[in-house]
Amino acid sequence: RFELIATSDTVVPDAYGARAARRRLPLRLWPEVPIAVVGVAWMFWLAVSSGQWFFADEWDFIALRSRPPLSDPGAVADMLLTPHNEHWSTLPILVYRAVFGVVGLRAYWPYLIVLYVFHLTVVALLVRLLRRSGVPVVMRCFAVAIFVVYGAGAENLLWAFQFAWMGACIAGLLLAEIIDVPPGSLTRWRLVLAWLVGIAGLMCAGVGVSMVAAGVVVAFLRHGWRRAALIGVVPAVTQVVWTVAYGRNAQPVETRWTSVAHKAVGYSWRAITSTFDRTLGLPGLGVLVVVALLIFVAREAATIRHTHASVLGLAAATLPFLGLVAAGRVEVDNPNASRYSYVLFVLLAPLTFVAMARTIGTRDRTGGERARIGPLGAHQWQWLAAVAGVLAVVTSVGTLSDAAALEGQTEKVTKRSIVAAFAVANSSFAAPDAIPDPQSLDLRITGLRALLVQGKVPPGRPDPQSLTAVLAQSSVDVTPEPRVPLDGRGITIASLGRVTAEPVESGCLGFSPQGPSPQVALLPRQPASVKVVPLVEGTLLITVRRDGRSATARPIPVSANNPVFVNMADPRNEYVLTFPEGGQTKACGMGQKLPG
Repeated sequence: RFELIATSDTVVPDAYGARAARRRLPLRLWPEVPIAVVGVAWMFWLAVSSGQWFFADEWDFIALRSRPPLSDPGAVADMLLTPHNEHWSTLPILVYRAVFGVVGLRAYWPYLIVLYVFHLTVVALLVRLLRRSGVPVVMRCFAVAIFVVYGAGAENLLWAFQFAWMGACIAGLLLAEIIDVPPGSLTRWRLVLAWLVGIAGLMCAGVGVSMVAAGVVVAFLRHGWRRAALIGVVPAVTQVVWTVAYGRNAQPVETRWTSVAHKAVGYSWRAITSTFDRTLGLPGLGVLVVVALLIFVAREAATIRHTHASVLGLAAATLPFLGLVAAGRVEVDNPNASRYSYVLFVLLAPLTFVAMARTIGTRDRTGGERARIGPLGAHQWQWLAAVAGVLAVVTSVGTLSDAAALEGQTEKVTKRSIVAAFAVANSSFAAPDAIPDPQSLDLRITGLRALLVQGKVPPGRPDPQSLTAVLAQSSVDVTPEPRVPLDGRGITIASLGRVTAEPVESGCLGFSPQGPSPQVALLPRQPASVKVVPLVEGTLLITVRRDGRSATARPIPVSANNPVFVNMADPRNEYVLTFPEGGQTKACGMGQKLPG
């Protein structure tokens, strides 16, 4: 065997299709990203993210993951290992709790700094991969400029909670670099390091499963199926153990598997093509790009199998990633969701830029003039690629700016609601399990009270309108047992809507629907509980009215003949119960005196 030594930053493969020398794993990531681009992106982030605040799922890590006493290892394990939704999130929980312990709720920008550090690490590793794959420096600069302010993945750049997904992406890129070495160079320490990195990716989010799959594919292409199996077995066993011990208690989105089977392919196709559409800013172009990539892989797979194993491994991981997404979200999530586009860019951008570099860089057999590719010559293709890159950068900046403005408006309302919720958390009229903000389902009155005890309170005073809405929203909860003994004398039935009522037993009324949205309005004279027994499966809606305003209706799934107790804490409100439409609902504890 003989070796060719590269004298520039272009990678020259050896006879095995790998670089001549065994790679070390340099830790200098930041020089991979142009400092000027990072500086401009940093200032742009500061400008567009000023309106962001704590939102939705973040309250799980803030309010529900308080550190238990270290003397109780079981409680500590539950806090760290209990899944968030269906995700194993141990490492994000540790990072979030560390930042929260220092900053609390005083400001959101420290959490965004953590997000940006994770994102820039993904960018650096991605550019390292492009450099190792022989992508020219100009194309690498375009890749950085596009991705560092990646508007198509705006959710991941504006919501600090999403650094968990970035952590999984970092693990996948590191795993590919660790494994993608010449045959015979996969030493024991690299194997152990690959296991640790793979497990760390799993501990960040469900995306880590796809990243481990990428590492397994890289190992298969470079070292054969035995090494691939060895790479994957330890993370796989770890994932299974966690699933059996903790993950089986997750509450994933309910999915009808019969619909997943025939929707998954179309869902995945739309997710990939829309990612390219929104990256380039040209609707419909994504289909052409995906078809071109498929043709490139079909023609060049045998040639690039060894020279670009990392690139092919990451691209192959789109299949398990979109398969898992479709399995849990095909009926409830838009395939165009920007958090999916972020991951798809990480997985598919290396293949895209390698395909461009190899296609545009084609020379004739004499090594002289660049060959023509279709109707255009190589120089024309380079100009076309440059125009596409500039368009993608401009599109990313505009998309991210628009998304930041829209998210800022939503989170401004959320912030006002949360500030008001802290103001009423100590009220005797606040129901413990009530959800004061409809956008933050993980935040309840009990969580607010725990944060008050810790002194973790956001700055600001509540405005009257938000205070009224939160007072209404936080005055009702639903529990399997009543908080107050049932006593119909303390509740007045104010009105009936599209429903008839008749006594069915002592202290209980049967409500039969007479049209859509059958409902009853209740006025308690004091904190009270009502027992609701639907005779059909459906959804019970609870709406609270106060001072002429109606809070957002709270949906409660109910099953036939299984009672729930609606607890009304504030006698200054009117409580409207909307029953399932499919059959009669029995309600006890409100007396039997009907209006009129």
